[in-house]
Amino acid sequence: MKLNPITLTFSGEDAQLEEAYLARDHEKYIWQVRIVLVLAAIFYILFGLMDVVQVPELLGTFLMIRFAFFLPVVVLVLFVSFTRLFARILQPMLVVVLMTGGLGIIMMLSLAPSPVGYTYFPGLILVFMFGYGFGRVKFLWASLSGWSLVGIYTVSALFFSDVPVKVVVNNNFFFVTANFVGMASCYMFEYFNRKNFCISCQLENERWKARQANLELEHRVQERTAQLATINKNLRAEIEERKKVARELREIHGELELRVDARTRELVRMNDELSHAKEAADQSARVKTEFLANMSHEIRTPMNAIIGMSDLALNEEITRDQRREYLDIIRTSARSLLGIINDILDLSKIEAGKLDLEETPFDIGSLVENISAMFFDQINEKGLEFIIDIGEGMPERLVGDPLRLQQVLVNLTSNAVKFTDEGEITLRIAVTEESEEQVTLEFEVADTGIGLDSETSTGLFDAFAQADGSTTRKYGGTGLGLTICKRIVDMMGGGIKVSSAPAEGSTFTFTAPMARDTTVPAAVAYDMPTHLQDVQVLVAEGNVTLKGVLERMLGSFGFGVTSCENGTDTLSFLAGPHSIDLLIVDMNLPDMDGVALATKLEGQKGNRRPRVILLDAFSAGGNLYDTRNSGIDRVVTKPLRPSTLFDAIMETFGEAVVSRNISFPDSSGLAGHYGGVEGATVLLVEDNRINQMVATEILTFSGIRVEIAENGLEAIERVKEKTYDAVLMDMQMPQLDGMEATRIIRNELKFTRVPIIAMTAHAMEGDREACLDAGMDDYIPKPIDRERLMEVLSRHMNGAAEDVVLETPQPYSPKAPEELPALNVNEGVERIGGSHEIYRSIVEKFVDLYTDRLVEIRAMVNTGDFSRAAHEVHAIKGASSNISATCLFTMARELEFVLKTGHEAEALEGVDALEEAFIGVRDAVAGL
Repeated sequence: MKLNPITLTFSGEDAQLEEAYLARDHEKYIWQVRIVLVLAAIFYILFGLMDVVQVPELLGTFLMIRFAFFLPVVVLVLFVSFTRLFARILQPMLVVVLMTGGLGIIMMLSLAPSPVGYTYFPGLILVFMFGYGFGRVKFLWASLSGWSLVGIYTVSALFFSDVPVKVVVNNNFFFVTANFVGMASCYMFEYFNRKNFCISCQLENERWKARQANLELEHRVQERTAQLATINKNLRAEIEERKKVARELREIHGELELRVDARTRELVRMNDELSHAKEAADQSARVKTEFLANMSHEIRTPMNAIIGMSDLALNEEITRDQRREYLDIIRTSARSLLGIINDILDLSKIEAGKLDLEETPFDIGSLVENISAMFFDQINEKGLEFIIDIGEGMPERLVGDPLRLQQVLVNLTSNAVKFTDEGEITLRIAVTEESEEQVTLEFEVADTGIGLDSETSTGLFDAFAQADGSTTRKYGGTGLGLTICKRIVDMMGGGIKVSSAPAEGSTFTFTAPMARDTTVPAAVAYDMPTHLQDVQVLVAEGNVTLKGVLERMLGSFGFGVTSCENGTDTLSFLAGPHSIDLLIVDMNLPDMDGVALATKLEGQKGNRRPRVILLDAFSAGGNLYDTRNSGIDRVVTKPLRPSTLFDAIMETFGEAVVSRNISFPDSSGLAGHYGGVEGATVLLVEDNRINQMVATEILTFSGIRVEIAENGLEAIERVKEKTYDAVLMDMQMPQLDGMEATRIIRNELKFTRVPIIAMTAHAMEGDREACLDAGMDDYIPKPIDRERLMEVLSRHMNGAAEDVVLETPQPYSPKAPEELPALNVNEGVERIGGSHEIYRSIVEKFVDLYTDRLVEIRAMVNTGDFSRAAHEVHAIKGASSNISATCLFTMARELEFVLKTGHEAEALEGVDALEEAFIGVRDAVAGL
């Protein structure tokens, strides 16, 4: 047998066998080729499923390669295989199929991103397998196709894709190996095939053997066919079984979906229940919070009046009528407070937030007077005009809940005072609807304060709402008051609203229907003597609102009323032919003050001078004005109350006013014994309210006028504006401390002659020297010793100051808390001049002021803010020393030292000791 070793074709004398071999080979393997083509198409399509998972973004391109590039070629070759021509072009056509499949895979390898594209390289190996093995491609054609595909892949991978070089090298290793293995197997297969063909030709004589073999082969085919039939039957049975399983799976799936739906609905229901439970818990928490805020708000309202009026009633220089008026207000407020406490005890048994309205007869005039008294001090401190305007036809007695009504009015008035820095606050009450049994009252609280914009006004009655962040920081408050007001007004059957504009003020208006009190006969409001019924009154008032109120008020008394808006017009009117019996003049007229007007009127030597009542927003004690020389018959304090004005007019005309005779201990022994200090003016620079009160009482009862500055910056401004006989300077204050303020006064302002005396709670000698080095003339240790203070002031104000001798401080030997008294009452009373009543008032204010501070101090220590905590403890130390709270002072001094060292554990123990000592002071107050 002669074969070309490269092309594996018959040559020489065996060349005639080539065509016979090809014909036999074509007939023998044509169906194998067709099956291979079909399988190639099927696998090429099935592998397209991998495209969906691996490269969905290139799915369209890959489908184009598979269905528009490769599949048509396979189909075309498959169709051609059924023609006679196919035997001649079999090998080229198979090469075309191989190249088309290989190029398609190479294109997908190049297009697919790394590392997804790496998964396609086995497809190229599969092409080699089809080419060298199953496809019946001849050795030469198969080798040319395989190496061509390797080359094309290499070029494509290196220059047209992002496949790393090492991956290309690795893949080529497999491709080259696959080519060599394929070439060897293909070569050997074809070589031996041709050899066998040659042998078969040579053994033609043994055809009978071939026939036997053919018969045997046919038998085997039959057996295989039977086997395939059995397999096919089994496959059909398996398919039916799988269909049955699929049906069962669908049924199970449907059942699971029903269960999932049911479970989902159950979870939704449970989630709704949890949400409702959470909302209920949140609502319960809100109710508790609102309840606590409500009670705190209500308790502080009458307490404000009790403390304020107590301080005023303790003034020894007020009249009996004023003292009685103050005590009446205290009694009314105390009863109001008692009612609130009773409400707390009742409401503690039910859900928070429930308020029951009472039906109690009350006097609307007395209620308004109580409100006016509650805010007397605050309004005077801010220099505001407080106007009360009760409309005509107002019933004297009503039936309702005066406690709740007063709570609403106090809240609205408190807000008006809080947010008004200048101008006026007006409380108006008018009857809007009435019948024989019921009236509807309209209450209006108007101010000239900061005002609100429309957006803020909309949510103003929501719980904890305030105007804005800056208002919260400046003015404080919980924002719950207006919510309480709205709820109370709603429960009364009325409505509340607000109208406001920024920088123009606010007006709160609410209505409340109330029944008339028919159980008590209507009394005459003001019992006017017959001889005073024709009295003519001239009102000199520059405030238009107050002037109108005065006119209506005096008209209701039965007087004839004329009014002027300034002093000049008043003098001109009185100089005319008018008969005026009483002149009511405001202290603050546009062109002159009321005292000046009365003095000018006194200087006019007329035949008949009217009696003069001066209206002033400050003290009506009579010692601030020279009433004898100015012609002022009486001073009435604003805000005006009808009863107060009526009594003042009656007393001015010599009519008796029934008063309770109340006696108080003589205070003549409280004046100071040091000369040269009476009549002096001292600037007290102190930020602590209790220390202010103690120092003010000591100085005032020694005949010294006192002005107060809250911090060093304010002290500097006061010193610039006015000359003082002495300055008492606290050391530790916010914004600017005492030593720095003294340096500025001495070095920058050049005020070197005014004595500056330090008030310090420090006991170290170095601290005292630092005070003197800052420019101070002397120092007063805290607690303030009355004798020592007066001695130092007398020495420096009389110009006899000597060199200050630094006293060596006594060593501190702490006592156990149980050995120290809570209050050294005798020492405290002696310190402020001997008044037990004043001492008790100061201690009560101390307890009220520092109750909340202790809570804040504990919070600061828990958060590690030791600096602020030390500042607050220092304030308690100074104040407690001045009220002679010995144990509290000791605990505060020790805690202040611990806070400065930063030991947290000791600080918490110190806070406990401080609170225990404070409780001792609070309990001791009850026995004063």
